[in-house]
Amino acid sequence: MMAMAGVSYATEIFLIQGGNTMSVLDKKTMALISIGAAYAVNCKPCMELLKKVAVDAGATSEEMHDAVAAGEKVKNGAAVKARGFANEIFGEIAFEA
Repeated sequence: MMAMAGVSYATEIFLIQGGNTMSVLDKKTMALISIGAAYAVNCKPCMELLKKVAVDAGATSEEMHDAVAAGEKVKNGAAVKARGFANEIFGEIAFEA
């Protein structure tokens, strides 16, 4: 399989397999979940490709915005947890805002 520049392996598999990797979820739902995940891990090329997949599957702009918002919540929650781990391991750290 030829790697797609800047795209994660999971996104590449998702796209090659038609957006449904042994899932009971439909292609649009999988694309929206994948958009949120791509946002959470800062993968711009993934988001660009997944937007096309989602639109082709019938997703609206509002649905894609909601997916990104969900990814933002996951990303922020992970950052808060990681900050707590760092403080626990290294002592209280003064993080800049």
